[in-house]
Amino acid sequence: MDSNPGSAELEKRIQQILEAPKAQPMTRSELARVLEVPSAERANLRLALRRLEERGVVALHKKSRYGVPRPVAVAGDSWVGTVEFPSPGKNRNGWVEVEAAGRATLKARVGKEALFFSERNSGTALPGDTVRFSVVQGPPPAWQRHVRKFREAPRSRWEARIEEVVRRKRRHYVGTLHLARGYARVVPDEPAFHRDGEADAADLPPGAADRCKVVFELTAWTQALRAPKVKVVQVLGPTGAPGVDILSIIHRHDLPLDFPEPVLLEAAGAPLEVSPEEIGGREDWREAFVMTIDPFDARDFDDAICVRRLDHGGWELGVFIADVAHYVRAGGAVDREARKRGNSVYLVDRVIPMLPFHLSNGICSLNPQVDRLTHAVIMEFDARGRRTKARFAKAVIRSKRRFSYEEAFALLDQPAQGGAEGDAPFSRALHEAWDLAGRLRRLRMEHGSLDLDFPEVKVILNEVGEPVDVRLVVYDISHQLIEEFMLAANEAVAEFIKNRQAGAIYRVHEDPDPEKLFDFREMAAAYGHPVGDVTVRKELQKLLLGIRGKPEEHVLKLSLLKSLKRAVYSGEPSGHFGLAKLNYCHFTSPIRRYADLVVHRVLEKLATAPRDAGPLPKKPELADTAEHLSTTERTAAAAEQESKLLKQYEYLMRLMRENREVSFEAVVTEVLPRGAFVELQALQLRGMLKSADLPPGYEMEARLQRITGPRGKIVARAGMILPVRVLRVDLERKHLDFALVTGHQASTRG
Repeated sequence: MDSNPGSAELEKRIQQILEAPKAQPMTRSELARVLEVPSAERANLRLALRRLEERGVVALHKKSRYGVPRPVAVAGDSWVGTVEFPSPGKNRNGWVEVEAAGRATLKARVGKEALFFSERNSGTALPGDTVRFSVVQGPPPAWQRHVRKFREAPRSRWEARIEEVVRRKRRHYVGTLHLARGYARVVPDEPAFHRDGEADAADLPPGAADRCKVVFELTAWTQALRAPKVKVVQVLGPTGAPGVDILSIIHRHDLPLDFPEPVLLEAAGAPLEVSPEEIGGREDWREAFVMTIDPFDARDFDDAICVRRLDHGGWELGVFIADVAHYVRAGGAVDREARKRGNSVYLVDRVIPMLPFHLSNGICSLNPQVDRLTHAVIMEFDARGRRTKARFAKAVIRSKRRFSYEEAFALLDQPAQGGAEGDAPFSRALHEAWDLAGRLRRLRMEHGSLDLDFPEVKVILNEVGEPVDVRLVVYDISHQLIEEFMLAANEAVAEFIKNRQAGAIYRVHEDPDPEKLFDFREMAAAYGHPVGDVTVRKELQKLLLGIRGKPEEHVLKLSLLKSLKRAVYSGEPSGHFGLAKLNYCHFTSPIRRYADLVVHRVLEKLATAPRDAGPLPKKPELADTAEHLSTTERTAAAAEQESKLLKQYEYLMRLMRENREVSFEAVVTEVLPRGAFVELQALQLRGMLKSADLPPGYEMEARLQRITGPRGKIVARAGMILPVRVLRVDLERKHLDFALVTGHQASTRG
């Protein structure tokens, strides 16, 4: 927005004139006369009109007359859809996607199934709400104003106008309570809220105090320009108190904290250990060399592996997955709650599990040196790593050892039989496993799979939840080993179920939009990585190989990931673009993903159960479940990322508070006149190195994408590494400002 107060006042006066009762559209000259704008200031009028057009406040009608956007004159001119705000907080521009019932009608009328809406037409909608909307004629797209043939008579576009909220996505929201003179006001944390809420000060719950974090619900909000009426339903605690920040995230995403009593009672009925009666009829793998490999802080283990070399030079791979379906009855209280949750949520300081502790960390967890029931996929591979056989069985195992990824890598990083005394058999087993996994990985890449693995940022907290360290967990061969075996099992299960023409829940990843891939291609070229036709999988693989180990690798990988569509759950096996697989499902994590539990039940009925094991789930039911699970997965991912980001920012604030002058290596991603965007390699955080914060003699040269120092010396270009220190941390806006550490040499190496 223009910082000139005169410009803002002019825009306000234009809006008042055009929105007045019985107002008629006016030309620019007519508006200038009414507003008494002098000839010398007509440029300001043109700029104000352009800004109002961009925000959708006014529209250009016939004969170059400006007025309010007009509804489209069509029969049945309202539709129902779901709204999303791509950049909440910056503005309230968004998109509304029409529901399936009206999709064909809307597309026939305006040629689209999803419509943009401007801030002016957003009404009282919030992210994910179901709304009723009409179609209006909005301003032309911004790019048309920069193309010569559109400057005189730019083409208008169809936009949505939110008429009413049919159904709120969420019931509860989080905000900060402000109390003054008997008046209660709630400032929402939700960036898409553009009004503070008014609460009844006499109806506040116990413990409510000024500037405390609260959970509130909307009681009435029908007019966008008026403050919503809200009711405070829970007090989380004082802002800044230990644990309140994570509690705010939990409630903001409507995550469940506790299990209902009937769920806990049903889960408590599960045994503490496997009985001899349960083992009967299962394959016995208790003497086999079975082991688990998981993160160092994992508490539940749902997958184990066993690799044997065969006489013909190939391998036998056993992937053993916790038989959760044996303990969770379909349709029972635990099952209904697990479906509702959809998945476990791994926040930075806690896990919100899908299953009660008695199951997830007890009888279902493949803990070492105890008997556990599993659903097994037994596969054979030839000497090249190609799968030749696959069978499915109910099995009992006794894991010989629990490895963390770090422990497994330490043995893999030495010759076989290396390590401490007693590690020799495990070392041999791990090297044998990697011999197979390495071949599986090479074959997968040859078939077109994309290498989009990222290092993981791990925030270490003290006993009161304060961040004391941040570690970058590298995706090494110990992680790759487990990944390849789980991918192989998931693919084998999906292929078997599909060939039996049974319904299931599949993991699908649609082909990307060519236009978005083209934008990614341009970005890669800007970093000096020319690439051919990015719609060809081999070209994408070539680029990913070319950027490996480069400073810009993380930035470009992240950009490519954003160019691709999101993987989702579906009742139809539509293939997986990123993995280059025709058949794929999730089978290997039933403790933490409900989709896997559904697949277990289907596989049990098809492969291991008697013919009278009951009917298979119906496809409409599976489609509904798949859609629900895709939603819960997105919610969990957003909450997990938000909690991690919060603690990373708190960690940087701690460094500043303790006056610790820590410098970080940062990749320059883009240079603008006002500053350069940089990304910290160790923390994977993005921020800005502002022009105003540069030392004297330094300058941003946006046209050449570089930073220069005294006498025009080039300090850095986009793609280079600079040492920086944290200058400012804005926890509310999630924004970082950096300062340049001078007296260095820019590096192009990672």
